[in-house]
Amino acid sequence: MTLVQEFLAGGGSTAAVSGVLNPLDVVKTRRQLPRFGGTSGVAIARAVAADHGLLALWTPGLAATLTRELVYVEESCCCAALSGAALWNPLPPHPGTRV
Repeated sequence: MTLVQEFLAGGGSTAAVSGVLNPLDVVKTRRQLPRFGGTSGVAIARAVAADHGLLALWTPGLAATLTRELVYVEESCCCAALSGAALWNPLPPHPGTRV
C-alpha cells in the first residue's frame, strides 16, 4: 500500500467513524449539563431532534471532530511510514528467493 493510499484509507475511515459517532458525543455532552442530569441518552437525542431537527445531532462539533481526527490519523500514518522505513530494516531475503 502506498503512502497516499494509507492517507486516504485512514482519513476516510476516521471521517466515517466520526460522522457515525458524533450524535453520541452530542448526547454525552448534553448529559453533563445540570439541566439534563438523570435524563436518558435516548430522551436527550429525541429532545434535540424535536427542538432543533435531526441534523442537530451531527452539526455541533462535527467539523472540529473531523479536523482533529484527520490531522491525528494523517500525522500518525506519516510518522509510522517514515519511522518504519528508518527503524526496522527487513530481514535479508532467503538465498533461494528472487528479490
